[in-house]
Amino acid sequence: MLEHKHGWKPVTLSAPVLVLVAIIEILAQQSQREGGLALSPSADDLPTYVTFGYLFLPTIIAAWFEMSKDEGATAKNSILLAYPYDFVGTVPIKAARRRHWPTFLAGTVMVIIFWLITPLQSAIMGTGIVSVKRDMAFSTNTQFEPIVEHEYLLDQSVLNEGYAITWLNQPLPPFTAPDYTVLPFYPSRNISLTNAANWTGITTKYSTALNCWPAQAAQQGPASRRTFYFDNGRGCNVSDIVPHPSSGGATPFKMLYFGYQGSPRGF
Repeated sequence: MLEHKHGWKPVTLSAPVLVLVAIIEILAQQSQREGGLALSPSADDLPTYVTFGYLFLPTIIAAWFEMSKDEGATAKNSILLAYPYDFVGTVPIKAARRRHWPTFLAGTVMVIIFWLITPLQSAIMGTGIVSVKRDMAFSTNTQFEPIVEHEYLLDQSVLNEGYAITWLNQPLPPFTAPDYTVLPFYPSRNISLTNAANWTGITTKYSTALNCWPAQAAQQGPASRRTFYFDNGRGCNVSDIVPHPSSGGATPFKMLYFGYQGSPRGF
């Protein structure tokens, strides 16, 4: 009678396989949560111990491992190995002849990546837009500038920008549309924003209805000291508007902006 020593579990349910599956799942969860498994934002920012670990440590260990064998090893096959400087296509062949199996496997994988996967990458992989949703705390500025400060904040640059937007197709300022504006909102903490990021939040929308009509303009005073008088026909007027002095009267113009100063009838 034959004795079965392997038990009922298949190889896929053995302890090493289950541990490997658990490690892969942990790494997958971390990658999904943090957007990748990179140790640093870029290759230039890798810690020193990481750079030393994958560039120099394997070379140091491999040489002493070869010399620690029972039959020893020559300098050519140990401390004088130069695999990193060999042509990548010949590394697996040289490693197989010297029975350096870890180097043979690593070189074979490198050849497959460089000469097989990379040329065929466009055929075996497709590109697409990946949408990543993330919750973020935002804050808004709920305070408006006092009316008494509008005189210093609102100048003729408002008219310049309005002219550029209306007639020169200049882009609108942030958080504004042609017929309304919204209260600006920003992330509560400093984060790196990309051009492809689209933030959605709850804010307040502001709009107004304006009725515009031409003002009545008149000239006052002698020609040497002529001023202009404007009246909107509804009780609001400005006077003593002096044009810019110029030689020959080529550009007798001056632009002023009269902002809202405590009265809804002002202009």
